[in-house]
Amino acid sequence: MQILRLSKRIALKTFVGIFLFISFLAFSADRTVTVRPADGDYTTLQGAILGEVAANADLTSDNGSGSAGILHFKIEGDWSGGADTTAVVVNGFTDSADYYPHIYTDSANRAEAASWNTSKYILAVTDLSCLVITDNYVRVDGLQVNIIYSSSANRWGIYAGSLAAGNDIRISSNRVRGTVNAAANGRGIGTDGSNAIIKIWNNIVYECDSRGIFIDAGTTVDIFNNTVYLIPNNAIETDVTATIKNNLSFRNADDFQDDAGDSTISFNASDNDDDSGADNVDGNEIDADWTTDIAGAATGNFELLLGTPLIGAAAVDPGGGLYSDDIDGTARGVAWDVSAHEFVSGEPPAEKDVIVPIIMQQLNQFNGGTMLAISLVVNMAFIVVLVLMFRRLRRVRPFKDIEEMEAYCEVERLLEGQWEGR
Repeated sequence: MQILRLSKRIALKTFVGIFLFISFLAFSADRTVTVRPADGDYTTLQGAILGEVAANADLTSDNGSGSAGILHFKIEGDWSGGADTTAVVVNGFTDSADYYPHIYTDSANRAEAASWNTSKYILAVTDLSCLVITDNYVRVDGLQVNIIYSSSANRWGIYAGSLAAGNDIRISSNRVRGTVNAAANGRGIGTDGSNAIIKIWNNIVYECDSRGIFIDAGTTVDIFNNTVYLIPNNAIETDVTATIKNNLSFRNADDFQDDAGDSTISFNASDNDDDSGADNVDGNEIDADWTTDIAGAATGNFELLLGTPLIGAAAVDPGGGLYSDDIDGTARGVAWDVSAHEFVSGEPPAEKDVIVPIIMQQLNQFNGGTMLAISLVVNMAFIVVLVLMFRRLRRVRPFKDIEEMEAYCEVERLLEGQWEGR
């Protein structure tokens, strides 16, 4: 009878969980629009921004076009025919921490550590900043961005500014490059918004003629696991207090410039240890391009090589669950690597090094993990009910054969935490 009552309680909780899950779906209407050279919703990223602002600018409430939700701008398709050359300004949305514009590429167009790939999506803009963010909650992930400039005016690859208090800007896993021009003033990624709360991780920034990552103003700044190369000024410069960890800076005029004087700078690597901070990491550094540490910086390959001291030398999870992979989408291991790339040997990773980061990433990805968390609870409740039924059957009749007895023992070991997955 006790088992029956317990089963009823579990069934009731399971029903409630399913009801909440369905209710959540009903009141959260995330949308995805596609950006493709042809046959998509839009043919340029800027066209998509303008079109969606006109159609449903308020992402936080129902404007008659659907319930509040995240607006995904998914860049996909074959871009080998040419780059997207229209400057992008993300402005005009009413957004929040839960409902925001999310710009990203599919797996076929994702920026990668190994190369600058002209068959993938490239945002290449001449004499204008490439992607400007003035809305308060925006995420940009996986783009190739090329700043092409001929003048001395400031031009940015990805820039955030004019932000209201309480914002959240996230820039991750992009490749941003400049066009070498000594008279120009190209900057890779950064902000000069005094209210900026910005997180920058897993990016590769190179060949910009002013600075790689530049924080001219802001309130909360996190800069993690970026690779910055061939900058004739400061690789990473911040004029405000920032947390700067796990970054690789080499062949730059200067590495880490902390004008605020009180930033947390640690577990970084540079070729001259210029302000690389506490617990800084030394590479092999046999030459300017670190050819025994990096696969081929001169040709655009920023993958780590076997044997570099950068492997396993970084601070683990500096963002407290913000991310768990590298620029390629590869799960970072138990010991994290310095730079945007995580070295993967020929041996398959341990199961826990793959499964745990994937679960954590999914939990953090959708509304704080609400959907997946409810789903996991429902699944666990069903498992408990099945196990209780199995045990009850065991008590009312003997085993039929040796296989059934072994199966029962396997379940008992699972419940006791002794299962080895044989």
